[in-house]
Amino acid sequence: MVNKEFGTKKYQTFIQSLLVENIEDFTKKLSDYLIFTISFHNLGEKDKEKSYHLFLLGLVACLKDTHIILSNRESGHGRYDIKIIPKSKSKHAAFILEFKRSETSNNLEKLANDALNQIKQKLYSTEINEFSHIESVVKIGLAFCGKEVKLAYEKLKIK
Repeated sequence: MVNKEFGTKKYQTFIQSLLVENIEDFTKKLSDYLIFTISFHNLGEKDKEKSYHLFLLGLVACLKDTHIILSNRESGHGRYDIKIIPKSKSKHAAFILEFKRSETSNNLEKLANDALNQIKQKLYSTEINEFSHIESVVKIGLAFCGKEVKLAYEKLKIK
């Protein structure tokens, strides 16, 4: 089955849902992307989270003109998966994404919360304080099993 809905318009609404912090819509659209565009053969067994990391990094790469996109960088007491920092003073929210992968789907909500807690406990938002125009950070923990995804998030006001 070919889904003809996955064109530029759907992609733009996917990206926009993240930027306007409509996390529920972002999750739904991400789930659709996983179901309709990626193969189980692309989801490697050895590199547990790497396939998902690269998939999401590719999806948000279009933001490079307006945002700083960072991947696997050290911050606080560890290394986050993806950080998205707006360049413009008119865009005020930054995003931190942390990924977990599971062999079974029955613990995805717990793993999403574990990923969110990892962002908080390891202080991954530390370097965001250097950007005076950022008013808040949206911390997103994502848990994957095959083509399933669950997400936990929290918004932290900086100013």
